Amino acid sequence: NIMNCFCVASRIPLYKINSVRKSIAIDSRNNLVTNTSNSNHSADIPKTSQFNCHIRQYYGVISVGTPPQKFKVLFDTGASNFFVPSIICDNVACLSHSKYDSNKSHSYIEVGTYIGLDYAVGTLTGYLSTDVVNIAGVNVQNQTFTEAVAPDPEAFSFLIYDGILGMSYPESSTKGVPPVFTSMIEQGLVSAPVFSFYLSRHVSLNYDSELILGGSDPIYYDTEFTYVNITNKGYWQFAMNKIKMGNMSLCVDGCEAIAHTGFPGISGPASEIALINKWIGVYHRGAETIIAGISVENQTFGEATNELGFGVQSRFDGVLGMGYFPVSEEDTPFLLNMVKQNLLTRPVFSIFLNNRELLPELDSELIIGDSDPSLYIGKLIYVNVTRKGYWHFTMDKVKMGGTTFCENSCSAVIDIATTMIIGSSSDITTINRLIGATSNGREMIVDCDRIRSLPTICFFVNGIPLRLTNEDYIIEFEQKGQKKCISAFEIAEPNIYKESTWILGNVFLYRYYTEFDTGNDRLGFAETEVHVYSKGHIHEC
Repeated sequence: NIMNCFCVASRIPLYKINSVRKSIAIDSRNNLVTNTSNSNHSADIPKTSQFNCHIRQYYGVISVGTPPQKFKVLFDTGASNFFVPSIICDNVACLSHSKYDSNKSHSYIEVGTYIGLDYAVGTLTGYLSTDVVNIAGVNVQNQTFTEAVAPDPEAFSFLIYDGILGMSYPESSTKGVPPVFTSMIEQGLVSAPVFSFYLSRHVSLNYDSELILGGSDPIYYDTEFTYVNITNKGYWQFAMNKIKMGNMSLCVDGCEAIAHTGFPGISGPASEIALINKWIGVYHRGAETIIAGISVENQTFGEATNELGFGVQSRFDGVLGMGYFPVSEEDTPFLLNMVKQNLLTRPVFSIFLNNRELLPELDSELIIGDSDPSLYIGKLIYVNVTRKGYWHFTMDKVKMGGTTFCENSCSAVIDIATTMIIGSSSDITTINRLIGATSNGREMIVDCDRIRSLPTICFFVNGIPLRLTNEDYIIEFEQKGQKKCISAFEIAEPNIYKESTWILGNVFLYRYYTEFDTGNDRLGFAETEVHVYSKGHIHEC
């Protein structure tokens, strides 16, 4: 049976998208710079660690000022200027990033010249300043850079790094500002006017990505270098003789290329890229939707002609509904079509969300057609779906300390599009009072020093408590150098759910692996394997 060949569990990596409030100053990886090397001859060559953000972005950690203010930066060979967000930047693009405060640096020198910069990712405006820049443990004196005041919100809001440090030639620098590496050469801070990149696809202690300033490290390559001359000292531009793929030749009369660490893909003339994509089997078929390598035929979907505000500041392009068909327009849920077309081994999907603070190397995952026991502890606890629209189920009760909510049972919904735990005004107000949360007008603030003493909250399902610890329901981040803690309990606004319905968002899903079973109309919950490493203290319910 040919159709059975496609009946496999399909895995889709989920790339973590931090909300603005959650992404402030989050760094799950070890981001210390290092001056060491595995080769003896290059022991004195400065290096800075590079961090692979899902194979698309690599950043390193530098500092600016005295005392040092740390920043994550993209080292970009496609640009020459260096910028970090300014403390006076108040648009949304700066909310989730570290900001430079000249008032806190006694080595700051005012310049004040207005500047506009255009990077591959987007544009920004700001003004020039001068200060000490520390890169890989080396102080670059009197380095002029841009304090970004107005970065493009659509381009910069959800980048993992704070700024961009250009590694190209001074000839392409806006306002003639010397690039950082040019300053290092002029100040005699590198043994040779050379830098090199090793970019790894894999997260490994032995093979971290690296930028090496002043040389290269043979541990990262097996053969001699092939050298080619630069043809345009603006970018790292060079000549290629031709390009071959199989028996297909492109760039047959020679063409120009640029080595660009600020761009994740390979870009080229539209006609030639189209030929390459055709050769490797990339195609667009109007009647089919391709998901996890499986073609879902005749899938109806909506083409948005206007958005309601979330699209501009989101890193995703669209929304793929995972609810039941009664709440869909024109009965078009894609999962229902996959089941009807016999594309799945089981009519289920499951979600594992890793917030990366416990095991940063582990990706989140959506599994279509099955669940993965290696990602959770014990067996799944099943509860029936009570309303086949959204993923509604019944909770017996909710307890926190000696206080009980939802005493005579209540309705709950699992919602991956929601971050928080949402409930009625009376219940959430009481919970926030129990944990000592106070409003600042936008958020419910909790004393960070009291977190470990806060009670566990238990959601009872079929008589079994599903616990969230204080570590689970308190969101911690840094703002203007200060640690800040907010409550994940939020009062429901008038919407598609009744006020008495609890909405369990990602805060709940971080702890509980969840299976959505459309065949048996049930939900399954099990504690994730990740939380073996949790430091949160679980109090009894």
